[in-house]
Amino acid sequence: MSEFKIVYAIDDNVYKLAAVSMASVLLNNINSDIEFIILQSSLCQEAFAEFNKLKKIKDFKLSTVTIEEDLFQGLPTLWLTVTAWFRFVMAEKCPDIDKVLYLDCDTICRGNLDPVWEQSFEDNAVIVAQERNDSICKKLNLKSKCYFNSGVMLCNLKKWREQNITQKLFECAHKYKSIVEFLDQDILNIVLDHDKKIFAKDSIFLTYDGTKSNNHIIVHFIGIKPDSAFCRNRYRKDWWHYAKYTSFLQEFRKTYNETKLAKFKERLLSKKEVNGRIELCFLGIKIAVKKRFFNIKTQ
Repeated sequence: MSEFKIVYAIDDNVYKLAAVSMASVLLNNINSDIEFIILQSSLCQEAFAEFNKLKKIKDFKLSTVTIEEDLFQGLPTLWLTVTAWFRFVMAEKCPDIDKVLYLDCDTICRGNLDPVWEQSFEDNAVIVAQERNDSICKKLNLKSKCYFNSGVMLCNLKKWREQNITQKLFECAHKYKSIVEFLDQDILNIVLDHDKKIFAKDSIFLTYDGTKSNNHIIVHFIGIKPDSAFCRNRYRKDWWHYAKYTSFLQEFRKTYNETKLAKFKERLLSKKEVNGRIELCFLGIKIAVKKRFFNIKTQ
């Protein structure tokens, strides 16, 4: 029987998404032993109650690791919260665990995790999914020319401890905190530039992936989340299937309907600036007009 140790960093803003992700893991790995490890600082009791309700799908172990937010004092958060940095301390906070699958809360599992979990590290610190972002590779001076998404990582925590990777992450974060665009993800890319391996084909799907395959095991909803009508991830219908196993389905549907109305209004008539031009959209037809035409003064 397979045993999976899966880590999430969760706060009150994302625990409902996390519940969907957990449900998807459980439903597709009924015959496996699963431990969910929650990195948190002050997560509400409702979240833990919801996670325990998922045991109606199958039993699992739920472990909580409390993280001191002061550890990350001085590091930027921008549009995120300090929770985004919590994954930096996985190796030290889980000293008896050598291998974990880290998942962002906006992920789902579509199949058995064995093909993902059993991939060989080949002495690398992480196995990750590559993002196509040449400009960031250049900005961060990545010698590997490979920028990865940190929302799904198979982590060799044994090597993290042996190579003092946690310390290196913190040192790098403070050194480059004024230039990073995607915060902890950029720092992980810098420190692990030559200590990573790419997941095998069809392991991970990122929202903007152009692959035509429909056989991906883990899906990461980068950007707009699946409870929004604006979400264009091809696996958004799968997410709704797993959402039915949580207590938040009606809440998710309410959000979807609200965004659906906003999407309709935007398609009906909208105006926005794109690359110095004004883009008008009427009934789905887009027309770009030079900005100066909107600055004409009439007598």
